[in-house]
Amino acid sequence: MKKGSIAAAAVPFASKIVLGSGENMVKLPKFVSGGEPTEYFKAPKEWDEHRKQAKHVQEKINDQFGNAPNVIGLGLSQSKKTYGGKNGLKVTVRIDEEAERPPSELPEQVEGIPIATEAGLKGNLGGCSVSNGTENCVNKESDTTVNPGERINNGTAAMRMIDSNNDEYILTVAHLFESNCPNDVNGQTATTADGTKIGTVKYSNGVDDWAVVELNSDGNTSAVIDDNADFPTCVDSVSEAYLQEWESRWKSNRPCLYQMGCTTGKTSGRLKYANYTESDFNCATYDDDGSADGVYTYCGFGQGDSGGPTWHMENGNAHLVSTTAMYYGYSGSVCSGNDFGPDSSGFAAYAVEDKLYGFIVD
Repeated sequence: MKKGSIAAAAVPFASKIVLGSGENMVKLPKFVSGGEPTEYFKAPKEWDEHRKQAKHVQEKINDQFGNAPNVIGLGLSQSKKTYGGKNGLKVTVRIDEEAERPPSELPEQVEGIPIATEAGLKGNLGGCSVSNGTENCVNKESDTTVNPGERINNGTAAMRMIDSNNDEYILTVAHLFESNCPNDVNGQTATTADGTKIGTVKYSNGVDDWAVVELNSDGNTSAVIDDNADFPTCVDSVSEAYLQEWESRWKSNRPCLYQMGCTTGKTSGRLKYANYTESDFNCATYDDDGSADGVYTYCGFGQGDSGGPTWHMENGNAHLVSTTAMYYGYSGSVCSGNDFGPDSSGFAAYAVEDKLYGFIVD
């Protein structure tokens, strides 16, 4: 993980100023594809400036306290102070629930951004074991077409990606291909549920925990999520700004999200933290380039689900939120002994597209 001085947060899209109701408003990317907005939403200009500052401060706190004893993660969550009439964001530092206290040097605020603490559970990497049980176990077909939500290696496929030549790839997590979480797993073999080779990993990052599989002549995929219910088609990714806008809302007003994995099947929940980074692991922390781009949700998740998609539904289309990698807590076991928990996290889909120029989630 690259740690060092934290510069001001990078802003991938320029805000477009519009006038509305007597105050400055901006148009921000709502959904993105290939690094370009496909739809916008409006927000107060004051709030837009605040959200950028909040992420900048979050990165500074992570740089200083991310590896401190008892700190297990950091993310942006709703604050009570408003900006242009809209609730803002604070940095929440997750403390191991078994710890006695947070770091004594942790400030109450930095550059006007509140710093809060919350007791939490350490994350667990899903996809570590796969059994032959049937309870909740789904999408383990042996054919060589692996759609989002279906088995790949010991985990689950997240989404189809297409490069500038219209060649197809499968997005999933890196830790499915190597247990010790190296920086990349390029060249590792991808297989179906019955062990048939369908491609090799071409691009990957163990710190952010994502991998892109280049399909061979036998491998196929699509943008249709096999959720065994609605089979929605994914058309793009949810932007960073829109995730932050969700986070600024009260939890009950945040949209319902869905997660699909081969162990627990389809689960649902709401966003818990935007711009999340995990601090308790040597590799999968979601902040390889210093930018915290993890997404933490209340979607249930467990062993065997790793790599599966978390998505948002709007106007009949699916919009990819993240490639899910970890679960938190313990809700029981399914599939003859695979543990699952009530919360999950993964690397944001918008950030994968930012790192792979010319690739789009589709």
